[in-house]
Amino acid sequence: MNEPLTCILRPQDMRDFVGQKDVRDALSYLLKIERIPFSLIFFGPPGTGKTAYAHIFARAHRCFLLSMNAADFTLGNLRKNLKTIEERPILLLIDEIHRLNRIQQEALLPLMEKGEIVVVGTSTENPSFTLTKAFRSRSLIYEFKPLSFDELSIILNRALIFLKKRIDDEAKKLLLYSACGDGRRLLNSVELLKNKEYITKDEVGRLLGVSIKYDRVEEHYDIISAFIKSIRGSDVDASLYWLARMLKGGEDPLFIARRLIVLSSEDIGNADPQALSVAVDTYKAVEAIGLPEGRIPLAQCTIYLSTAPKSNASYKAVERALKDVEEGLMMEVPSHLKSIPRSHYLYPHDFDKGYVKQTYIPQKINYYIPTDRGYERKIREFLRMLNEY
Repeated sequence: MNEPLTCILRPQDMRDFVGQKDVRDALSYLLKIERIPFSLIFFGPPGTGKTAYAHIFARAHRCFLLSMNAADFTLGNLRKNLKTIEERPILLLIDEIHRLNRIQQEALLPLMEKGEIVVVGTSTENPSFTLTKAFRSRSLIYEFKPLSFDELSIILNRALIFLKKRIDDEAKKLLLYSACGDGRRLLNSVELLKNKEYITKDEVGRLLGVSIKYDRVEEHYDIISAFIKSIRGSDVDASLYWLARMLKGGEDPLFIARRLIVLSSEDIGNADPQALSVAVDTYKAVEAIGLPEGRIPLAQCTIYLSTAPKSNASYKAVERALKDVEEGLMMEVPSHLKSIPRSHYLYPHDFDKGYVKQTYIPQKINYYIPTDRGYERKIREFLRMLNEY
């Protein structure tokens, strides 16, 4: 078997495609129309199905698929290829589209406008920061999410059936956990084990270079839970101990950093607005330098978040608002707030202290209830002052 497992098991139609239900639901209507009116941008982590979905999409629309990588892209090469292609429509797949410079992007616009090509770009970067406004305005943009354990399990089971392999439960869990939501990484890992008749946890750890320090795979969840709860409880030393356990156990440092970002908003929020910035900067630092040095910003962030004042008021506020919307509370936008005001809108900057009392929502609702801890004490005082106007 010379062809990689990732190619052999690449889905051929939408029935075989795993994951990204939100994207598939959103784009399902495009499969029913003859001409695709927009170009498409798929962005998200590696191994989540962006390129595979583009191939399926091209086949479903009976498009001629022209595939190029942004690193090798030139307008000359594109025009040369277009001259040799008689079939229409043409779907131009550009992998890593965020690598196109501004001039290259602008050169594609006339071809997109005339309908000569439909661009499907894939990217691991957010297009809001890498593509021009003109390019984005001609594109529908969809985010691909990391695959869940259930979705990865489907892919793993297909691979095991194809290879006619058996696997113990602990080995399966370790493979799924080490994939970190990346289907390609999962299949590459399985391919390393294809010569094993029966795949065990020890073989997975040995062949993948995974340091198995957790006594059970479930400890992955238990220790991250203890870590988060220790920070929430402001116990610095306990937080650092659980951090050390994860680092020694071979935990993905970016997984830890992502959880710190969530915690900074969920459990600290506006009690210390700087906490979110610290957590995001920590993720960027760890991504840039990796381990072992990445342990230092992780420790710094852990200490900062542990000692920060705590508040879950922001988390509770958005949950209250979402609950109302889900239960059918749909209020009309006041006429003076609409994009084309039908009555007088009072511009706050024209008034003393930059504030004027006016209606912003038909029904007064109090979602956000700040605590008296940290910076939220100032927010609470500010809101009290506004209510006294």
